[in-house]
Amino acid sequence: MLKYLSDMTFSRPNVKDGERYSVKETCYHLGVCRDSLSKYTNEGRIPRYRHASGRYFYLGQDILAFFDNLDAAGELTATRGRKPSKK
Repeated sequence: MLKYLSDMTFSRPNVKDGERYSVKETCYHLGVCRDSLSKYTNEGRIPRYRHASGRYFYLGQDILAFFDNLDAAGELTATRGRKPSKK
C-alpha cells in the first residue's frame, strides 16, 4: 500500500480534459501535498509538463486518469508492468 495516498480526496477531481493545472492546483484537486505529487511524478504515475516559461504543469486528463487508477482504499490499481504484491 502506498502510504502517501492516505490523505487523498476520494471525490473525482473537478478538472477539464484540455486544461493545464499548476502544481499547486493539481495538489488541491487531488488532495495531496507537493512532496506526494512529486513522488507520483517521479514514479511515472502521473506525467508532468514544462511550459516555455519553465513552470511545471499537469493536464486535466492526466489528473483524472491518475485518480481513476485508484481503488476504494486509495491504492493505485495500475501495476505498470509489475505483478501486484500478494498480501
